[in-house]
Amino acid sequence: MSDAERQAYKQKTEAQLDEMKAKLDVLRARAAGASADAKVEMAKKVDDLSDAYDSAKQRLAEMADSGEDMWDEAKVRFEGAWDTAQKRLSQLGD
Repeated sequence: MSDAERQAYKQKTEAQLDEMKAKLDVLRARAAGASADAKVEMAKKVDDLSDAYDSAKQRLAEMADSGEDMWDEAKVRFEGAWDTAQKRLSQLGD
């Protein structure tokens, strides 16, 4: 993968993470305004999503810092973390 392709991929994934962060903020606000029972259940799911988001963000940073020789491996790790975050987001109904 060329440097330009890696940069484009990085920018695309950063935009996706920014979008997920915005959705996470909305979900936190919804959880805060929910009834007591719903708040507990939703807060757990939001925390799980937050952890998955943080992991994906960390993997993206590792990928961005990796050299050409480690790019593919770092990309696979990022994509695994990203898939997990997306699954957790979909479980929250978004």
